[in-house]
Amino acid sequence: MLLDAAAEVFVASGVDAPVREIAARAGVGTGTVLLALPDPRRLVVAVYRHQVEACAEAGPALLAEAASPFAALRAWTGLFVDFLVTKHALADAMRADSGGSEALHAYFLDRLAELLLQGLGQAKSP
Repeated sequence: MLLDAAAEVFVASGVDAPVREIAARAGVGTGTVLLALPDPRRLVVAVYRHQVEACAEAGPALLAEAASPFAALRAWTGLFVDFLVTKHALADAMRADSGGSEALHAYFLDRLAELLLQGLGQAKSP
């Protein structure tokens, strides 16, 4: 997917990486990337939101599939670490727009705090 490819490129090459690098990683043409997200800032925000959603959606699925809530939490923590690596790569771009980064932080808390408190918060070490 385009946003996953962009996240990988941002981690490896920074948020100023050429669009052609993102397109190549996604297996699409440069025009496809530019049509989908022509503004680099919007691409950064889209990647961030996509990764928050992936973490939020993975929680219930992992709880349903894992042998225990603790096993689900361990698996989810790996996903969250991947998100943090990408977030670190996006930090400078997001800091440039303090109002936008505050909104993204609120979005992050809204989507993930409830997940941790309600579902994964049940996890106890075996």
